[in-house]
Amino acid sequence: MRNKIPCSAERLSFLDPPMIQAVVDRNAFHIGNQYLSENRVRIVEADDAQISSAVIGNSGLYEQTIRLKEGHLISKCSCSLPEEPMCRHCIAVLLEYHRWAQPRSGQPRRMKPSAAPQRAEAHPNGNGATSPSPASMTDLKLGEVMAFVEWLQPAIKALERGQPLPDSPELRGDLAPWIQAIRNLEERRRESEEVRINLESDMRDREAYV
Repeated sequence: MRNKIPCSAERLSFLDPPMIQAVVDRNAFHIGNQYLSENRVRIVEADDAQISSAVIGNSGLYEQTIRLKEGHLISKCSCSLPEEPMCRHCIAVLLEYHRWAQPRSGQPRRMKPSAAPQRAEAHPNGNGATSPSPASMTDLKLGEVMAFVEWLQPAIKALERGQPLPDSPELRGDLAPWIQAIRNLEERRRESEEVRINLESDMRDREAYV
């Protein structure tokens, strides 16, 4: 899904939550904010002109590219949702970027690949904003990334087919919350399936009684 909307902001960090909420679909903003609170967003690389990211949605992992160009905000996501002018995944990314790109000494922070911050390790700075601890900014080990990617593909397929998740690798640091988020998706799917089965059983009982 690709969208393009006029934007007067000179920097992506100037797009604060109220500004974003004012121009996007209400339900999409609510879900995007939920993704943010559940730590489903990873900023791969970003500055005040362009963001590359990934978000764990309710049906899989989606990649985003968001950029400012010639007075327009251009967002592209690998999802197929018809939400306009921006999908929930891109909204979540902008909310995450604003939260972590607050000025330090008057200049926005530049995020590097494999350096997405973790909220649990944030520390307040002198301006009251939060900044990640050095431990959260260390590069991920290649072996851990490969193990996660190898597990992620069958895990997403299992979610799509309503099957149990495969055993996950024992990972720590930045990748652990992603595994937990996917497990939370599987738990909600299982709960929804149980509710559906119970409702169908109740309906059959009522029909038999009538």
